[in-house]
Amino acid sequence: MQVGGSDQWGNITAGIDLIRRRIGGTAYGLTVPLITRSDGGKFGKTAEGTIWLDPKRTLPYQLHQYFLNTDDKDVEKMLLQLTLLKVEEIQEVLTEHQKDPSLRLGQRRLADEVCTLVHGVEEKEKAVLAAEILFGEILPSNENLEAVRGIIPETSISREKLQEIESLVNALAESGLCKSKGDARRTIKGGGVSVNGIRQDPENSELSQELLEDAHFILLQKGRRSRHLLIIS
Repeated sequence: MQVGGSDQWGNITAGIDLIRRRIGGTAYGLTVPLITRSDGGKFGKTAEGTIWLDPKRTLPYQLHQYFLNTDDKDVEKMLLQLTLLKVEEIQEVLTEHQKDPSLRLGQRRLADEVCTLVHGVEEKEKAVLAAEILFGEILPSNENLEAVRGIIPETSISREKLQEIESLVNALAESGLCKSKGDARRTIKGGGVSVNGIRQDPENSELSQELLEDAHFILLQKGRRSRHLLIIS
């Protein structure tokens, strides 16, 4: 028996015919419907923006974000096809979702369920926490910054080296977020730098004493999207 997507029906039946002609044997084919999006795109290894079940190829965070960005038109279909929720529960989720689609309740439930099925509850919770930190919903701390490890660029640095660096200018240059110390100074002056979720005073280019002495992680952010994690050892 050969099993494949419905788009492989021709290949499968050709194989069945070849087996019959060459050895007189009996073979069977089984196809399953393709999982497609509303734009006609399919889930597959040759599709653009492919996602994988292997966490080495697609991080749990990336998998969660993928489904969190599902089009409203696809939410019901994906919940029915990719989760183990009962149909009645899915309808309840969709009813709540329709009250205010901007809250993306359907997408959140879809992302949670798929990530939990593939990677387990703990990894799902880390993915949610990482998103909350990176998108500014909660302030980063020593306790929760572990969740963003492996998601954004990171650099390990000793506490002694950090205390030698001391200034935010040097930290930005050391991390590579800024190309040079001059670039770092200009960025700070423009008010475009945040440290552990707190936008820095354009007139202050020093790391706080608290960070220098007690931080295990420092999340540097330049602009809206460029981030780097310093891991203090």
